[in-house]
Amino acid sequence: MRRLGCLVVLGLVVSVCGGNEPLDQTLDQSLWRLTSVADSEINIEPPASIGFGEGEIGGTTGCNSFGGSYRVVPDSDTISIGPLRSSLAACSSEALAVRERAMMASLQVAVRYKITGAGMELMTANGEVLSVYEAIEPELADSAWTVIGYNTGTQAVRSVISGTELTLEFDESENVRGSSGCNTFSGIFETNGEYTVVGGQMLNISELASAKAACPQPEGVMDQESQFLAALANSGLWRFVGSNLELRDSEGALQVSASPGV
Repeated sequence: MRRLGCLVVLGLVVSVCGGNEPLDQTLDQSLWRLTSVADSEINIEPPASIGFGEGEIGGTTGCNSFGGSYRVVPDSDTISIGPLRSSLAACSSEALAVRERAMMASLQVAVRYKITGAGMELMTANGEVLSVYEAIEPELADSAWTVIGYNTGTQAVRSVISGTELTLEFDESENVRGSSGCNTFSGIFETNGEYTVVGGQMLNISELASAKAACPQPEGVMDQESQFLAALANSGLWRFVGSNLELRDSEGALQVSASPGV
């Protein structure tokens, strides 16, 4: 998967209503990518997505990350979402802004949901479809990422130095490789246990090796390289937050954050 983020309280409290027939469906520990909203197909990047886990909902509109709570009524199709909180970044285009508003509005008013095969719909009380999603399979293998931030080893996460690029690629043979800003690197990764939306999945990155070229410019690039590689080695779990990737240590401290693609 290559596509597969605070915060101000929006105060979205949704009333509970809907059908009451027993249903064989669950949202817990599921990830979904938005495919249509307000009867319009979604054909713009970056993707918008949501995840449900242990009563928490989170994701990205493609512009901003959001999070909050959700509740479903057992043996029914009733859902209550909110309150939600969201980052407040400006969208890079009006098309993204329109999609964000429509997506968030659909979450505000949705009171029913339906899972059909690999899809999920959020609906009004009378069954009107507000937004449609397709399932995302949480796989780290065969994915590529551009790093947004990394842990400096001092309990701080900093952005990548301007003029440099840090990348990650995980292949199906459990090899990891990429650029550390000056040199290329490679290593081995292994995942263990089941993936959960809130907790992610256990991860071990080992046998990291890097080229040895020295890069005097830009300033700080060599320190960035060593800190980034140390952050990778310290990573003990991975998870998706919206479309982005997070690597965290075994105690939950963020080590690396990255966006899809290289």
